[in-house]
Amino acid sequence: MRLPQISALSVFSSLPRETIKPVLMALCAGILWIAGWTVWTGTSGMESSIALQQSRLDQLVEVIGQYRALSDVEGRPALTEDPIVVVSSLVGTMGLKENLVQISSMNKGLNVQLGRMYMDKALDFLVELDKRGLTVESAEIRAVPDGGARLLSLTLVVVVAS
Repeated sequence: MRLPQISALSVFSSLPRETIKPVLMALCAGILWIAGWTVWTGTSGMESSIALQQSRLDQLVEVIGQYRALSDVEGRPALTEDPIVVVSSLVGTMGLKENLVQISSMNKGLNVQLGRMYMDKALDFLVELDKRGLTVESAEIRAVPDGGARLLSLTLVVVVAS
C-alpha cells in the first residue's frame, strides 16, 4: 500500500516505512481520546449543573412545605358558630350594614357582597374575618368612583379557615 505524497506527511518521510502506520494510528487514537475526554467533561459539567438545580428545587419544596406547616391556627379561636352568623354579626359590630349588599350560603362557604366601602374599612373587615376563623378563598374587588373618592365594591367567597 502506497501512501499519498502530501506535504503535511513530509515530516514522516524521515521515519522508516514500517513505523509510519503505527505513528499515524497513535496520533488518531490520541485525537479520539481528546475528543472523548472533552465530551465526557462537558457531560459531567451538565450533570453537576442538573444536580445543583435539583438540590435547589428540593430546598424550595422543603421551604414551601415548612411554610405551609406554619399555622397561625393556634392564635385563632375555633369557630363555634355558623359562618353566616359570624359574618352578619361582624357586619353589625363594624357598622357596615349600609354597605352590605348580600350574604348567601354556597356549597363552598359564603358569598358576601359589600358595596361602596373605603379601603381601610375593607381591610379591617378582612382582618376581623381572619381573627374569627374565617378566610377569603376568592375575591372580586372593583373600584367605584364616588365624587373625588374611590370606593370599593367587594364580592367575597368566605370559608372556614383550615
